Amino acid sequence: MGEVENFLAKGISALSMERVSQMLLLQVRMELSTVKALFGGNGLERACLTSQGHTWNMLIQFVTILAPQGSPDTDGIDPDSSSDLCIQDCYISNGDDMIAIKSGWDEYGIAYGVPSSNIYIHRVTGQTKLASGFAIGSETSGGVSNIQVRDLKVVNSKTGISIRTNVGRGAYIHNISIENVELVNVGTAISLLGSSGEHPDANYNAEAAPDVGSISIQNVYGNTLDRPGRIEGIPENPFKHICFSDINLQTGSGLLSTWKCSFVEGFSAQVSPQACPQMLNDNQVEASKCFPALIGGSCQTSFS
Repeated sequence: MGEVENFLAKGISALSMERVSQMLLLQVRMELSTVKALFGGNGLERACLTSQGHTWNMLIQFVTILAPQGSPDTDGIDPDSSSDLCIQDCYISNGDDMIAIKSGWDEYGIAYGVPSSNIYIHRVTGQTKLASGFAIGSETSGGVSNIQVRDLKVVNSKTGISIRTNVGRGAYIHNISIENVELVNVGTAISLLGSSGEHPDANYNAEAAPDVGSISIQNVYGNTLDRPGRIEGIPENPFKHICFSDINLQTGSGLLSTWKCSFVEGFSAQVSPQACPQMLNDNQVEASKCFPALIGGSCQTSFS
């Protein structure tokens, strides 16, 4: 058994990222059956794959992560203050976020100051009873930008797409592109929240409002059990350039068929049920700010 496999078999929640930078491209692109054997039924209590601090040029592919659906804190893959990553062709069934991008917590993340950026997530399928298929945050104090998600399928889960932060985090969430998402029996399809998550202590800066904008979500379809979405920005710094297109969701009736929105500016086109008034296309948001061109390449070009 190789060095990475030994780490995983022991159920370590956070791999040493200096070592992973040396080992990852050599061994984490492992056979699917090998990873199943490592993760299946070993009682992991924390995140299965968590990168913490200054990770780059990482490829995670053909990985299956399994944890009980009711188990808390069993995140699948959590890149934290990491850049130039590719996650693709994975299956994740767990009790917390399938994939969650983070970059530090309040004043500690601000002081560390290392963002997560240039992360590409393609062809990931899974389910999570208690959390989200794809998430950003809520720990985003180093900044998160240039994230691309494509071909995501989430079934029997609480939330499909979740982007969350809080006053005290500071920094930014910019240039996020999410497209081609299938949702099956998901509580809430899309959730963007500016008041989410706890603080590590009482020393956070209550005036450090994060800047959230240039987020595009396109071609999302399926059915929701709760409501199509919630977009609740920050009063002192509303979310800007939040853009939806080609979203078709089957919902319940009454309140279950409506979006819940506040402190947000954006654009929507071909969205059903109709998006909230703050995001109707007569707001004339510039298309270039709605659908940002991501910097860099893709999994295919960056990790060939």
